[in-house]
Amino acid sequence: MGGQHAQHIANLIGYDGHTRVNTQGFSGGIWVYWKTNEVTVEPIRQHNQYIVMEVSRIGTIPWYFTAVYASPDPTKHSELWRELKDFASLHNKPWLITGDFNETSVENAKIIQTGASVAIGNGAKTLLWDHAWVTEDPLINQAHDSIPDECLGATVQEMWEVGVGWKWDKFAHYLPNKILKQIASHELVENPKIGDLLYWKGTSNGKFSIKHALKLIRNDNPPTFSDQWNVIWKTPVQQRIRAFIWVLMHGRLLYNVNRVKRNLSDDPTCPRCHQAEESNMHLFRDCPQLETFGIVLEELLIITLFIQVIFNNGLPAI
Repeated sequence: MGGQHAQHIANLIGYDGHTRVNTQGFSGGIWVYWKTNEVTVEPIRQHNQYIVMEVSRIGTIPWYFTAVYASPDPTKHSELWRELKDFASLHNKPWLITGDFNETSVENAKIIQTGASVAIGNGAKTLLWDHAWVTEDPLINQAHDSIPDECLGATVQEMWEVGVGWKWDKFAHYLPNKILKQIASHELVENPKIGDLLYWKGTSNGKFSIKHALKLIRNDNPPTFSDQWNVIWKTPVQQRIRAFIWVLMHGRLLYNVNRVKRNLSDDPTCPRCHQAEESNMHLFRDCPQLETFGIVLEELLIITLFIQVIFNNGLPAI
């Protein structure tokens, strides 16, 4: 939001003094408002993560006020604290610091980066290095050289020349060729009305989901077996065997573990060996009584071989 919008809001709320730091992509942005007839505010230092002001009024001691909006990238917090320490070492007036310090844990910040992505429009609100817009991992994590501080805040739009294309000389030497080819496949929309879209990758509608975020935190996303499902239906056996394997792989058989889950039994133990719980793997592979019973049915042999060869001796944990 620009200066005209800031002034419009100031008029609406009755504050005629204001200062601001504009947003960088989807993050940042600090606005501070005051009434000039009640207090004198002089901005001293402006940074993309904070604003320092000297506040004074008649009959009181001047003091410093700092509004903070720290970067969501934890690696940039050290810069913020270094700047504030430098200011403190040079000034001795009373000082109030307040704002959003974005002090999330490093692990939670990684979860947010993992789940969020950007669909590029005109590139004006997407940071070239810090946002995931080309691959699932931000470009800063894939650079083979350190990025200079003056380049870190650049937006994708700033690396694009209208009517020409990418400004390769500005960033290409920091990235591997594979990434550069992916960037070359993107073409920005040269229309200020078509902006970038921030979306959540783990949901079908692109909206943030607490359920999916918890899955990322717990790292309990179920494995995908899309190729294996195709193998099931293309296996040259009777249709009833393919259907049975499909049901087995989805954990729908009523072996005793499933019966307990559905309150149909209170004992998950295998009724043949009485040594372990009767799960899908135990029923068709691990039970020591299988050989004792001499089960040689064609169906069981096919199922057992399918489990061992195609699925590497393992089934989904259901």
